[in-house]
This record gives sequence, C-alpha cells and structure tokens, in this order.
Amino acid sequence: TKTTGKRAREKELRLKRIQTLRDIRDGNLRHSFKNDDDDHDDEDSRNIFSEQFWNHIGREFHLKVNDGLDSLLTKEARVKADAHAFGIEQETFVQELMQEHSRRVKEDGYTRVSIAETAKENELFSSKREYERKSGFQRECQHLTEMIEFLDEKCGLNPTWSLVFDNYWVLARRVEKIVQEISGGKENRLNFDALVWRVRNVNEEDEKRGESNNTATMTAFTPHRDRQPKDTRKSFREDESPKYCTIWIPLTNATCENSCLYVIPRKCDEGYTEGDDDTDLEKTPLEKCLKDKKAYQNITACPVDVGEAVVFTHRTIHWGSKPRDNYQGEPRVNVSFGFSDDSFEKAYLKNRNGVKVTEDAEDVQSLPTLKERLVLIASQMIAYHERFPPKNFKALKLLKKIHDAGKSFLDERYREIIETEYIRATSMLAGRRKNENGDDEDEEGDDDDDNEDDELDNALDAMLDAKAKGRGDDFEDDYEEEDDDEFANDPNPDDYSDSDPERPYEVTEEDVFFGNATEEEIITAKNIHRRSIGKEELPMPKEREVSRVNVREHWSEYLKRPENKEKVDDAKKLLGIKS
Repeated sequence: TKTTGKRAREKELRLKRIQTLRDIRDGNLRHSFKNDDDDHDDEDSRNIFSEQFWNHIGREFHLKVNDGLDSLLTKEARVKADAHAFGIEQETFVQELMQEHSRRVKEDGYTRVSIAETAKENELFSSKREYERKSGFQRECQHLTEMIEFLDEKCGLNPTWSLVFDNYWVLARRVEKIVQEISGGKENRLNFDALVWRVRNVNEEDEKRGESNNTATMTAFTPHRDRQPKDTRKSFREDESPKYCTIWIPLTNATCENSCLYVIPRKCDEGYTEGDDDTDLEKTPLEKCLKDKKAYQNITACPVDVGEAVVFTHRTIHWGSKPRDNYQGEPRVNVSFGFSDDSFEKAYLKNRNGVKVTEDAEDVQSLPTLKERLVLIASQMIAYHERFPPKNFKALKLLKKIHDAGKSFLDERYREIIETEYIRATSMLAGRRKNENGDDEDEEGDDDDDNEDDELDNALDAMLDAKAKGRGDDFEDDYEEEDDDEFANDPNPDDYSDSDPERPYEVTEEDVFFGNATEEEIITAKNIHRRSIGKEELPMPKEREVSRVNVREHWSEYLKRPENKEKVDDAKKLLGIKS
C-alpha cells in the first residue's frame, strides 16, 4: 500500500512538473511564498530555479543539473575526466588534420569535422547488447534527443530549454578546443550564443491541435549570415582567420531527407569579406551569389552524422533545408554554439568560468550555474522571437522577468540587444492583435485590451528612447496575424524603469522568485499596503546565520552512502582508480 501510494504521489508530482513547463510556454508561471505547512515537494514542482525540479525531470532521461559528483573531483581528476567527456578523444585530431580544416574555413568559410569516435552505424539500437556497443557520445545524444522530444511533444516547449542540463555545457567545453584549432587560436572562446532545434514535418493534426505552438511548426532557419559587422574586414584577423565561428552539432543524423545545412562557399560570395550593400534594395546577398544557372551548382549540402559537426564563420550564408514532405523518420535535432574573439563580441555571460570550487585560484568549474542557464535561455528566446515567436504577451513577459534576473552577470551590450528585441517583440505581438481584431469594440476583455494598449505605448516610448540613444534604428513595423490571447494581469506592465524613472514600481512576490527584489523589499511593499488599510505590519525576516560546511567531511560522508556506490564506482573506473 505504501509503495502504491508513493508511486501515485510521484506520478502526481511528475504531472505537476509537466504543467509547470506548459505554464512557461503559456506565460502562466506564478510563484507565491509557501507556508510552513505547505508540502515541500509541491513547492519544488513549481520552482524552475531549483536544481531538484530539473533533476526530477531529467532523471528518466539520465540528465542532470550541476551533478554533485563533478564538483567533488579534484582539479587533476576533472581534467582527466574531461578527456573522456562525450566520448571525444583529443588524440584523434592530429595536427595535420586540424591545419586542413583551418585552411578550409579560411578559403571556403566552412568545414565538416569529426568530433567524436562513434560506431559507423548511428541507428538508435533496440536491444541492450546493441545499445552497449554504442559510444558514450551516441548515448549522450540519444538521452538529449529523448528529452527534447519530451519538451516538444509533451510540454510544447522550445527545445532550447533543454540547455538547462549539464551535458550541453560539458560538450561545449570540449568542442571549444576543436573550434579554436580550426578557427585561429585560443582567442575564439565560447560566447554562449547557443540554440537547440528539433525540425520535423508539420502534419494536419499538429496544426489543428496547436499545443506545441512554437515547436510543432519549428522549421530550419532561412538563408542568413550570423553577423553583420559595420567593418567586415575587421572581423577577420590578418591571416584571414575569423573572429567568430559557429559549430553546428547534430544529435540525430542530419541528412538531405530530414533537413541539413546548406552553405554558399566563400569564393561565390562577393559580400563575404567586403560586406553587404545595405542600399541595394533590388537584390539580397543570396541573390547576388546566384547570378546565373551555373551559380546554383555552388550551393553545397552539409549532411552530418552523430559524431560529426559543421564549423562555419559568421559571414557564411547558410540555412537549413525543409524535410522531405513524405519523410517519416526521426526529426533532425541539433545544437549550435557560437565562439568569439572578445575584441569582436564579448561573451554573453560575464563570469565565463562559472563558480570557484576550491581555494586554488586557477581551479574553477567552467559550467554555468542553473540561474545563468535559465537567464540565458529566456534571453535567447527574446533575441530570436521572430524565429521562435512567444505564444502570447504573458509568455513574452515571463521571458523578460527571467532575463531581468541576470542583470548582474549578463554582458551590458547583450542586455541592450535583449531590451531592444523585447521592445520589438512587444510591438509585434500588439500589432498582430490589433490587425486581427481591427477597430471593432468588444464588450468582453476591455481590461485586457487596455493593458495591451498600455504595453504597446510603453514599447513605442522605449523604442523612441532607444533611438535617441543611438540604438534600435531598424525596428520593424510589419505585423502578421497571431492567435488570440490574453494579456498578463501584471501590476508592472512595462518594466521600462530607465525610460520613466519617476514611475513608482510595485514590488511583487514574483520579483523575489525571479531574483529582481529581496524578501525585505517584498515585505516593505506589503507593509505599505497593510498600513493603508489599517492592518498590522508584517515582521521583517531575521538575519540568517551562514552555515559553514567542511567540504572534505561532506564528500567523505557522501562517498560512504550506499545509494551513491554506483556513482562512485563509475567515477573510479573513469579515473583509473583501483578500489
């Protein structure tokens, strides 16, 4: 009976966590302070800033957030463990091969490279024996692919939210060395411009159901360049190596059938190093590359299997193809990471080395914290809102609240970009609503319409303010139709405190949840209201004592626990430590 009750409770909590993920999609995520009598598990089933929340979700997919075992390793042990992360073996990359890839990047703007030792067959094996034959890299990719399918089809959430898990950042740390070898040295470091795709055919059921909104209709990007610098030549070094590169890594085989990358080689692209003529409104950069029928033969497909990757520069015109209409196989799933020279573009996260692990000044844990990952994901969703449109105003505002929680550790220039894109996204959603409804007056939902009008006015004011400061000169004002939605009932409908410093700001409990206000500020705001209605003020929280933990004793106790024996044995085997 106890077992049955426990399983029922676990199932109930799992459903609550799935609902929380759907609430992120819909912008309905809310947080309130729990009472002492509240169930701690219920609280964790709603707290997306809790590692426990994500670890519960990732458990069935063998994925974790800030795995404690990684933190306990010494500096030397972690370096050794890194050599085996994702099955990537640095020894396989001989210097001559790296030089050849470097030459291709300089001459062609792209190259295909092997990043992992994998079995020749990359199918998802069904039997246990075949599964064990797969490389560590293939198993990691399969786990991530299954998680992405869960987020997409069960929760309707953009696959980029899977970046909360450690596996991506271990992979990014490993391939950084490969990208540096190919693109001109250690100056090109991870800048945290990361995205995840799951490209699949859209069937009629998906369109009618509409549950996945921003993922059911996910398509590959159309032809584009990753960066448009004012001085294109300065974005390359004297030896013509690029100051920005992207590595495009498939988690399932990317083929011409299910979607893969296509590129225009540098030799066919006159705007590659010279820059594009913004005054030419007749032809796009792609059209200039395809001057005649023969030029179309220069378009190059880049199919890659699991264990391979495509590395290309910021000036290479590239796009993803549409899956074949009657294709019934696995979707194309991939992740991309950007790497940049700080002189060209600084990393989005200021503290690129993460948190300190020991007293050794050089011993740092390079994986970003959970909060950094969540802020980065929300910011990327705002930055790419045209490609991944939020479901409604509430969803957009939720992303902005999470983004605001990272003001202390996001690069200033990146923050400016996100603020600008948020204004554009707000204007776009408001315009779509106005185009859909026209000028007809509705008796119902007048308050929501007023809120949307206020939000649009705030967006336009901030847009003008940004233009006055020399930013945001190319705001778009062409609107497309969008599904009907309700605007968030939020006491802070804009958050543009910089453009209106005199406007009083009402602190809410959500501000504490998203890290935008302290608990003391919340209680102060509450007490102002309580005084106005003649109620007794709430007491301020007592100063909490900081507990000091003996790290050696903590991990010694951790290693002795029976439930951790399998982890410890795996770590010893990985590091070559005999029992």
